[in-house]
Amino acid sequence: MKVSLNWIADYTTLPAGLAPRDIAHQLTMATVEVEGVHEVDGDVIFEIDNKSLTNRPDLWGHYGVARELAAIYQVPLTPLPAEDPARPPAALIGDIDPAVCRRFTAALIEHISVRDTPAWMKQRLVAIGQRSKNLYADLTNYVMLATGQPMHAFDADRLSLPLSVRRATPNEAFDALDGTDLTLSSSDAVVADRTTAVGLAGIIGGLHSAIQAGTTRVLLEAASFDPLAIRRTSAAHGVRTEASARFEKSLSTHRVDDARRLFFHILRHVDPGARVTGFDDRLNVATGRGEIRASAGYLRDRIGKALSIDELRAPLERLGFGVTVDGDALTVTVPEWRNTGDISGPHDLVEEIARLHGYERFEFQAPQIRLDKSARDYTHGTERRVKEYLAFSCGLQEVINYPWTEERFVTAAGFSVDAANLRLAAPPAPDQATLRTSLVPGLLRAIESNIRWRGSFNIFETGSVFPPGERASLDVASEQLPPQSKRAAAAFVGDDAEALFREAKGVIEAVGARVHVAPVALVVPGMAPWADAGACVTIVSDGRRIGELGVLNRRGTRAAGLKHAFAAIFEIDIDGLVSTPSRENRFVALPELPSVAVDISLTYPDAVTWADIAGIARGVSPLIAAIEFVDQYRGKGIPEGHRSVTLRARLQPTAHTLTSDEAAEVAGAIREIERQRLGALER
Repeated sequence: MKVSLNWIADYTTLPAGLAPRDIAHQLTMATVEVEGVHEVDGDVIFEIDNKSLTNRPDLWGHYGVARELAAIYQVPLTPLPAEDPARPPAALIGDIDPAVCRRFTAALIEHISVRDTPAWMKQRLVAIGQRSKNLYADLTNYVMLATGQPMHAFDADRLSLPLSVRRATPNEAFDALDGTDLTLSSSDAVVADRTTAVGLAGIIGGLHSAIQAGTTRVLLEAASFDPLAIRRTSAAHGVRTEASARFEKSLSTHRVDDARRLFFHILRHVDPGARVTGFDDRLNVATGRGEIRASAGYLRDRIGKALSIDELRAPLERLGFGVTVDGDALTVTVPEWRNTGDISGPHDLVEEIARLHGYERFEFQAPQIRLDKSARDYTHGTERRVKEYLAFSCGLQEVINYPWTEERFVTAAGFSVDAANLRLAAPPAPDQATLRTSLVPGLLRAIESNIRWRGSFNIFETGSVFPPGERASLDVASEQLPPQSKRAAAAFVGDDAEALFREAKGVIEAVGARVHVAPVALVVPGMAPWADAGACVTIVSDGRRIGELGVLNRRGTRAAGLKHAFAAIFEIDIDGLVSTPSRENRFVALPELPSVAVDISLTYPDAVTWADIAGIARGVSPLIAAIEFVDQYRGKGIPEGHRSVTLRARLQPTAHTLTSDEAAEVAGAIREIERQRLGALER
């Protein structure tokens, strides 16, 4: 947008001695971005970036810019003409669509005697890039550029009054003032007389009702249109005008009065014989004044400077705001020209005060830089580490299932279909309507699909499950979400159930060290609905139950098609794994002396667990570096209800090479304490 300094001088007198570039700098610092300054025929023209005016419809005219400069330099602002010409009432307006038009005025002007535009008006229009046409077209253009309110002059003799504002009929033809032929749709807004559309509302007038050389009567239209309606029509037809650019920003309905009064004030001087013989005004929605309450403390805190009440009040009053102070509280009345979406709350007042106070008057404050140790979320990436451990370290093949599966697999895993927390409104199949509450049914389906091709394999899956439970709010009470958790499950399929169980058990026991989470342990009994009651244990970590490990029961094996094979399965809650900080690495020198392995076989009651056996043996001697499980045996020579367990004690000397007698002495000590503490018997 181009702004003339001579034009601004009509409304305010700036301090003497100001250089144009100083004015441009102040405008850029406080209000809008001035992109350039140049002289044209003794005038100074400011090139203003339109994007910086997007939220300021009051600045799309010289008077608005003059108001800003008067506030910046604290000089008086000359008011616009306040007198109205005689307005004889006349029925000039018909139906006005309230969804399109907020206010519509029409004035009939007769006794026109002057056709030429005065030289001074032409000069100003040309200086800011506007082309002169005829007196009334130029005068409406001049008033728009002065006040920011578009107007349009029709040849009254070419109209069939009254005028109305309506939606166009489908495929309605319209010849625009610039010669463009448009085909309108029912979403377009038009100004129409009794027979046809005479203007594209708020955008451009029609060719057939334009002012001609022989025009003797003029109908002046000044209106306030809905910004969204204008924007849609303008975009639909690719027609952008000075008028549409202003209406799209939402103009105050009171600006119609400012523009009309200025128009007739100038008309009296340039065409003294012209008379208003009819006037009509239709108001649907009036732009009101807003009211904002804010405390001085709020404003000071956000401005960042301890301004006094007067320093908070004065900039707002210079901009036309009304301010009432009651102690520490300010009640601010927003003028109608700023109350169309620009100023809405106390945060907007902060900007108004700060920019008028002057950003250059704020003392520089160096930013505070804190060099703190970076925070680490050790839970981040737990699922990824679990997957990498199962795939890379344990050699399991990952499978991916939908979060729903056939109900027969849900039932085979021991879960109730009716207990599902979530059901799909449009399921992929009638028997796949529930979201999973466990990963095990999906694994059963994967086993069934693969067992026909391979007799043994190990698979795993990770994903979200939706267990039964009460819904809970995430951030606000209105957002109720169902329970949801991340889980990992694996299936080890083969022909030896005991070996499969041990393999799965080893994978689980190493999770703590390999995934960097709290140690994981197994306790009896387990209660998984899919597991055999005699081969199921509970998985615990950090004192909490996080899952189960067990051998798939007969019902599950039938559903999975395991006629001559077994499956050991575990399922753990990934959210229940407590991540630990990175382990403490310590340097331990390689042993200089050879280690000695001693195998010990003892018979234990079945109730004695390996954890008890290893725990007691490990504390017998400082020479013991590790206790390892070797084998166990039931059968001939072993009493009923007992089993023979072979363990291996790895002895690591540090002072000298162990002799066979020293190794035998440690083995004997292990045998003795196992007999005393656990009732072990020699084979």
